[in-house]
Amino acid sequence: MKTTVEIGDELMTRVRQLARERNEPMRSLLEEALRRLIDDYTREEPRPPFHFTTFRGTGYTPGVTPQQALTMANDRGGSDHLGS
Repeated sequence: MKTTVEIGDELMTRVRQLARERNEPMRSLLEEALRRLIDDYTREEPRPPFHFTTFRGTGYTPGVTPQQALTMANDRGGSDHLGS
């Protein structure tokens, strides 16, 4: 089936370059990319359980804003380490 789709110049340049590097038609490359995207969207993977941990205390450390505390937690791996 033929259809018309608008694709940004930068992305189209990258697609053409990759197709040349892989020595395959651009159509094949785009079809493969769309299949992978659809597979990713339709794949049902179980979500890990959410654990919310609370601690007793006096609140935030003086001089540290809630945003700074979140940034520090994210820099240290976020909630990935909770419960381990």
